[in-house]
Amino acid sequence: MQDIRSEIQKINEIIPIPSTVTLILSRSMQGEMANSKLIQLVDSDSVLTALVLRAANSAFYSIRAGVATVSHAVTMLGYTEVSRLVLTYELRQRIFTLDPQQRDFLNRLWLHSLCTATTARIIARYLRLSTGGEEFTAGLLHDMGKIVLAQHYSFSRLKVREMVEELFLSDLEAERQLFAMGHDEIGEYLGQNWRLPAVITDTMRYHHDPAFDGPHRIITSIVRTADLLAEQWNLGITERSTPVPVPEDPCWSVLTEQFPVLTEEPFETFEESVRMEFENNLAFSELFS
Repeated sequence: MQDIRSEIQKINEIIPIPSTVTLILSRSMQGEMANSKLIQLVDSDSVLTALVLRAANSAFYSIRAGVATVSHAVTMLGYTEVSRLVLTYELRQRIFTLDPQQRDFLNRLWLHSLCTATTARIIARYLRLSTGGEEFTAGLLHDMGKIVLAQHYSFSRLKVREMVEELFLSDLEAERQLFAMGHDEIGEYLGQNWRLPAVITDTMRYHHDPAFDGPHRIITSIVRTADLLAEQWNLGITERSTPVPVPEDPCWSVLTEQFPVLTEEPFETFEESVRMEFENNLAFSELFS
């Protein structure tokens, strides 16, 4: 067993995130100045501008009036929502500049992360939960610890897959056997390195243990539910040899305790509703795929 705790501290630039994005996520910018800087950032990149406008006009946001400018998008969607679109774009750009030999895995990881983020947003809306959109960002970043393993310990990906299929372990269990820590702990370190809000780093750390006693377990449970649904919909990264049914995971107990409405109908009805909404918003996900 290799303990990478000391080695990971030496990795200074795992996935460098632009300082502007870090500033956005830290929420240190507010008001008109924040809006102005965000508009300037988006307007300076024609590809990003086109993406934000296409996203703003997608069914995902249901804005009836056409959005024609970045400033209009910020007005209609809000600073926080547009900043999440920027983060999604920037993160994808950086992931696909990593080791080309890992391209297939990175592509699957990205699609899974995007599916989890989109589904988490749909679940939050289903529950009529006012979150400020953190569930989308948390879903997008929940498995980023896997990138560290793929980029700096490339042998681990095949070894973990082998252990999942032959020993019937989860990927997290296999990682802990190999490195004495899993992608959840690595992800937490990565998030702290990016100076992300605690709700995001907590989800990165505890999405396999959503019943943890912490202030962000609802968001974490929503992301975990979305994560498991993605696996069931064949949009996963082989977390286990057989996907775990959502009702058997602690995340479902957390959500049903907090939202009794979920117990008023069979789980299959809930899943079908979320799945239909996800499929209705494929155009939004495809903007970033």
